[in-house]
Amino acid sequence: MEISAIQALIRSFATDALGLTLGNPIVDARELPAPCQGAIGCGLKDDPAVWCAWETDQGTVTLLARYDPRQSARVKAHVLHFEWWIGEKHHDAWYYTYQKLPGEWTAGAGRPNRW
Repeated sequence: MEISAIQALIRSFATDALGLTLGNPIVDARELPAPCQGAIGCGLKDDPAVWCAWETDQGTVTLLARYDPRQSARVKAHVLHFEWWIGEKHHDAWYYTYQKLPGEWTAGAGRPNRW
C-alpha cells in the first residue's frame, strides 16, 4: 500500500477513532518528544512504519502505523498496528477498518469477513 494511502488511514484513525481535532502538521521528527523520535528511527527495513504528527487541543499527537497486507487480505479490511503518543503518553494496539465503512475503526487484528 502506498505511503499516502497509509497516511490517509492514520488521519482517519486520529480523527475518527481517537476523536482528535488536528491542527498544524509536524513534519520534522526532531520536533517530536524523544520517545517518538526513538520509535520512528528504529523501524525495520522490511517492516516499514509510516508516521504522522499534529498539534491538537490535547497537545502533540504522533502516530506510527504498520500496515499488515496479509491480515488485510484475509479479512478484506485495512489492518494496521498503531502506536501513538499524546504528549509522551504511549498507546499501542491493532485496529482495522472496512473500506465500505470509512471512519469506523475496531480494536483487534481483524475478524472473519462480514461481507
